[in-house]
Amino acid sequence: MGESSFSYSTEVAAPIDVVWTHITSPQGINREIMPFMLMTIPGSLKGVSIDDVEPGTVLGRSWLLLFGFIPIEYDDIGLAELEHGRRFLERSSMASIRFWEHERVLDVVGPKRTLVTDNIRYIVRYPVPGFTGLVGAAVRFLFSHRHRKLVKMFM
Repeated sequence: MGESSFSYSTEVAAPIDVVWTHITSPQGINREIMPFMLMTIPGSLKGVSIDDVEPGTVLGRSWLLLFGFIPIEYDDIGLAELEHGRRFLERSSMASIRFWEHERVLDVVGPKRTLVTDNIRYIVRYPVPGFTGLVGAAVRFLFSHRHRKLVKMFM
């Protein structure tokens, strides 16, 4: 009932700078997770690019809204590491997840082609067998969905 982790990698038909702009914008994030979920933006990030944020900063609370309007979870987002244009590492806590780490890495794989890799590590807050499995299934589903959406967005 301890730490869980998984990774997804997807190649998309777009140059790395275009993909970076998309994956670090609130609009891009929400395009990836809709129609299942919408993520609100903490006040500290309104009008600010991730490239303007100092690593090690807690960015604030974001609400996760099922189908865009039912609050089901919050995320106290923290930016742990940042390599402008290529990688970020988010470390957060949530209502259901005590420790959350999301690393997204972009790699050039050819002319106008980028590999997007998400590495996820987490520890659920309530290590009850049914709850742990439910959280794991939901998180894996969401990232699988995000990667399918990325491919469609950059066709």
